[in-house]
This record gives sequence, structure tokens and C-alpha cells, in this order.
Amino acid sequence: MTYLVVGSGSVGRRHAQNLANLGVKVALISWRAEGIKGVLNWLNASDVTGLVIATATDIRLPLIEAAAARGVPLFIEKPLSHDLAEIETVYSLLSSDLQQRSMLGVMMRYHPLVRHLKGEVSGQPFRARFEVGHDVTVWRDNWRFAESYAAHPVTGGALLDLCHELDLAHVLLGTLELHKVVALGHPDFPGVDLASHATLTANPAATVTVSVDYLSPQLIRKGQIVGADCAHSYDLAKGSVTRQTKNAETTITFGCERNQMFLDIMAEFISLAERRDLDPDPLRPTLDQARASIELTAKAHAARYFIGEMDVQLT
Repeated sequence: MTYLVVGSGSVGRRHAQNLANLGVKVALISWRAEGIKGVLNWLNASDVTGLVIATATDIRLPLIEAAAARGVPLFIEKPLSHDLAEIETVYSLLSSDLQQRSMLGVMMRYHPLVRHLKGEVSGQPFRARFEVGHDVTVWRDNWRFAESYAAHPVTGGALLDLCHELDLAHVLLGTLELHKVVALGHPDFPGVDLASHATLTANPAATVTVSVDYLSPQLIRKGQIVGADCAHSYDLAKGSVTRQTKNAETTITFGCERNQMFLDIMAEFISLAERRDLDPDPLRPTLDQARASIELTAKAHAARYFIGEMDVQLT
């Protein structure tokens, strides 16, 4: 049995190494070098147990079609797609069984702080905010924004790239209704948002904001969920969450090595692909459970209204 990873960028290489560390046979291929022909050769000639798609967002549909035709479970890096019509097509291709055995790569759901919040948030929050920001020019060694997926005029930008926060808002608060997204662009990269701010509501009556950016000088990844009886403020960069009530304030700190989240989600994908039993988990991002979040990201991307530009250097 082989797990095929398509996409030889940093994320694809990470997934391939983690699969090997988890004890399975792995093949890593470059989409640019081999394309759909190379993938089909592997799917036709090998006993592929699972397909990991770590390519650019706009070239995934042929890979998904090929896997679906052969009944091969999928691990698809987030976002699944920027386009609602394409999302509908993907789900029409996948049987109910494949949707239940395939996953979206939203590994932040596996952070122990997020899992703690999922168990803690109760009652009726009336206000919540989620924020993430970081200087895109210093993300990786030998990284140039202009040559990266982030600068793609259709499928690039901060909102798609940093959609974990939209996903977290969904899993912690339930069904969300999108109202407005305002964005800042760049004169050299039309259609690419360097910063976006989404306004949403959650049932029964809560205001929600999600803010993402490529501009913050240091990593910001924090938020707040407020109810009449209790408020939670969290900081994923520091691994801390503070719970406040009328009479008390308590802070808990969680350690989390970043790659552990990638390992945890991939271990569950292996179990699903190989039909091993797993306990039910509302946070597990199988494609059948993650559809509302997937569609929310695409809706937010389509709704962006550019209010101005940031003429910053993006090297």
C-alpha cells in the first residue's frame, strides 16, 4: 500500500516526511514535472491507498476526479477551492463513503488549545473575533512573494491562505452567515488581498469578525469569545487561553509543536483510508463534516470588496 503525495513544495514535502515517520510507504511527485499523466500512471500501476493533494488550488479538480473514479481517499490541503461551483462538482464526484474517508487539511483543529475551547465555549456567546497576521515576506527561507501561490491573481491572497481562522470560527460557533468582507490590495498584484476583514453573524444572536493579513510585523494569532456569563481570550502564538467570569480569571497554557498537528491529522487520515475504527469527533475535518466551512471560505473570497491599496515592498 502506497500513499501518493502530489505537490513537492514545502507542504507536500512535510506531508510526505510525516507519512514516512508514521510508518507507511510514500511516493512524492512534482505536479510541475509530471502533471496529471504522472499521477494517472501512479494510480493505474500502484496500490495507492490514499492521495494527498498539496498543489495550487486551481489545478486540483483533475486529481480529485481521478481519485474518485478509483475510490481512493483524499487528503486535500486547505482551501479545497475558491469557487463554489467547483466545490459542488467535487462533492458530486465523491461518494458518501469517500467523503467520510477523505479529509481537509485544516490542522489547526488539532491544536490542544482549540480542542480545549471547543469543550469550554457554551451558553450563548454574543460577540467573537478571530485574528491572524504575519509578514508574508519572511515566511520561509528562499521565499519570494511574487513567485509564490500567495500572489496568484485568482487563488492567492490572505483570506484563502489564512482561512484557518474562518474554519475556527465555524467549528467553535456553529453555522455562520457572511455579511461583508472588506480588503486591502496592492498596486502590483491586482485581485490579491493583503488584508481582509469579514463580518459575520452566528445563531442565535452573535456578531463575529475574522481578520487576516500578510502585513503584521510579528505573528498574531488570537481571538476572543464573549458571553454574558463567561469570556475566553486566546493566543495561539503563545499557547494561552484566559477564562473570565464575574468572580474569577484563570489562564491555562498549552504547549504545541507545530508539526505535531500535521502528524495528528495525517495519522487520522491513514486510519480513515485503511478503514480503521475511530471514535466520533466533531472536530475531525472529513469532507462530509467540513463542507459548510469549505463553502464559507469560498463565499468570503468571492465577497471581498477592495477599499484601498498598501504600497508596501513584497520581495
